This record gives sequence, structure tokens and C-alpha cells, in this order.
Amino acid sequence: MHYYEVAPDVRLRPWVKCYWGLRVQGAAPAEQRILPDGCCELVLHFGDRFTQHEGGRRRRQPRELFVGPTARAMLVEPGREADVVGIRFWPGGAALLLCAPLSEVRDSAADCADLGIRFGFDTIDRLALKTDQERVAILERVLLARLGSAAGDPAVHRAQHVIMRSGGMIRVQALAEQAGISMRHLQRRFQRHVGLEPKTLARLVRLQRALALAQQERATLARVAAMAGYADQAHFSREFGEIAGVSPTEFFRGEHALNDLFFTEPAAD
Repeated sequence: MHYYEVAPDVRLRPWVKCYWGLRVQGAAPAEQRILPDGCCELVLHFGDRFTQHEGGRRRRQPRELFVGPTARAMLVEPGREADVVGIRFWPGGAALLLCAPLSEVRDSAADCADLGIRFGFDTIDRLALKTDQERVAILERVLLARLGSAAGDPAVHRAQHVIMRSGGMIRVQALAEQAGISMRHLQRRFQRHVGLEPKTLARLVRLQRALALAQQERATLARVAAMAGYADQAHFSREFGEIAGVSPTEFFRGEHALNDLFFTEPAAD
């Protein structure tokens, strides 16, 4: 597999985490479990599309796919000749593409056309024969053109960054007090602009922090749980299982090539 990430233009950095691409030639990886981090994704398939597992069913992903915010792992199988480019948005950053509240696309992986996401050209035809750099440049021009019309929420944006800087270790009440609004009001605004409750985003950020800690030498589940801020190992295992669908022991025993590629520790700035 060949995987790459490209940082966005500085003007897009409050919205876009990165552009990424993936090429697979030959034997495709087995079923992959990808853990959520609160981000949304635009995914464009130029080669074999991924097969997605949902509730015991299998379906082929659309060529132009938008993955909404979710609090549960996604199970996919890449094709043997995959050629993918994607845009990974920070929580709330997908307002550059969607006018509707992100809560309406929670836990979904839908065809862009069904969500009214259009680029002014046939995306697959326009980008298929381009180089990786050219694909990113074209997509970036589309996003830059939408900056003036994107509606963000400064209070939600600040609270989101507090959650990420804290590694998910902050109470919603404290976030609301810092924002100068009621907890209920903050939760409603998070639902609209991020698609998740602030507590849920904090759980995902803490899980991603735990994944980073698990990469350290001599890491144990008890040590990871303590350093990531869980009450104890049982608390960590319970939350991990609710999000990942498997226990941490089962997860760390397996191979998760795509999750390892996509994973990046939450930003600290």
C-alpha cells in the first residue's frame, strides 16, 4: 500500500485536517476496523471501491462518498486495485461542503450526490488521470472558493480545541462556563456544527490519545488507561469496546493497516 497525507493551505487549516491518498495494488488487506476520531471525510474512489460492513450486511461504497461524524468503528474491505483520494475535516470543518447541520449525517456514509455535495465538474472524470499533487490542488481550489460562505461557530470551535488540547479530559460544564453559555445551549450548538455531543467528542479524543500511548514501549492496558485519564482499566476496556466493537486486547492483537495509516494523535495546539 502507498499512503500519503498533504497539509492544507493555511487559510483552510481551521477546517481541514489534511488531504490524503491511498493506492493498493495486488493483494488487498483483509477486513479493516477504522476507529472514529470525530472527523468527517470526503472520499473519492478512482479504482476498486471499498466494501463496507453495516449491521451484518455488505455494500459497495459510492464512488463519491461523504462519511459523517460517528462514535463507532467502521468496518471496510479495500479493493485489490484501490486508488483513493480524501479530505479529512476537523470536527465541524465539513461546513465547507454541507449547509445542513452535521447531526443530520451522523453515523452515515452516503453518496455525495444524495447530500447535494457538488463541485461544478464531474469529480471522478476530472481527477482520475491527474497526479496526486494535481488532485489535491484541484480539491483545494474548490474549498478555498467556499471559505466565504462557510458558516462556523466560534464558541464551538474554541471548545472543540479545548477538548483536543486536553486529550478529552474536560467536563462539559467547564466547557460551557469557558464559552459563557449554558451547557444545554453548548450541546445544541455542538450537535449542529460538529454532529456529536461535546462529551462524545471528548470520549473519541481520549480514545485516540490512548491509541497513541499504546504505541509506546512497555505499554500495558493498565498503564495506557491511567495515562489517558480513565478511572481504571475496566473503564478503559468498557469505553473502548463501546466505540470499537471489540475489546482493546482483541484490537491490539490484530492487524489494522488502514487504521494505523489514518491515525494521528490529536493536535495539542
